[in-house]
Amino acid sequence: MEGLTVQKFKCVSAARSLPARSLFFLLRPLSHARRFLKKGIRTLAASVLFAVPFLRELALFSGCVDASRATAEKQLRAGYSVQVLPGGEREQIQTVRGREKLFLKARFGFVKLAIRFGAPLVPVYAFGASDLYYTSSFGQATREAIVSKIGVCINMAMGYGPFAPLRVPITMVYVTCAAPGR
Repeated sequence: MEGLTVQKFKCVSAARSLPARSLFFLLRPLSHARRFLKKGIRTLAASVLFAVPFLRELALFSGCVDASRATAEKQLRAGYSVQVLPGGEREQIQTVRGREKLFLKARFGFVKLAIRFGAPLVPVYAFGASDLYYTSSFGQATREAIVSKIGVCINMAMGYGPFAPLRVPITMVYVTCAAPGR
C-alpha cells in the first residue's frame, strides 16, 4: 500500500517472534496483523452489524465476529487471534481529521480476557488514520445519544466519495513483547 510505513518496537532486547498461540491485537484503527499469524484472526465488530441482514454477511465475509465477551472467548478457545478497536462507536463519531486521540477510558474488558486466556496483547496504532476521511460534527449530540441508547454509530465522514479513503501517509506502529515466563 502506497504511503504506508510499518515500525516495530520490541519490549525486550531478546524478544522472539510472536508466539504460535492466540494473540490479542489492540488496534487503532488499521491492522496488518494477519501476516504474523498461523491459524487466523477474527475482528470484534459491533453487535448491531449482525442484526442487519446484508451487513451481517459483509461482516462475516471480512472475518468479523460479534464483539460480545462470549464470542471473543469462543474464538480464543478455538485458537484464533482476536483484534479489537477498543474505542468502538464513540471513537468513530468523535474522530476529528488532523487530530490523533485515543478512546480507552473504561474500556479494559479485552485486557481481562487476554489475561484469562494467556493471550499476549499486541498494541497497534496507525498514525494518520484520522486523516483518511473528512469528518463533520453536525448533529454530534444526537449521534452520541443514539450510540448511548441503542449502540448504533452514524458517521458523518467523506473521503473520495462515501467509502473510499483519502490518500494520506499512514505509519503503523506495533509492539511485541515476550510472553511472561519466556
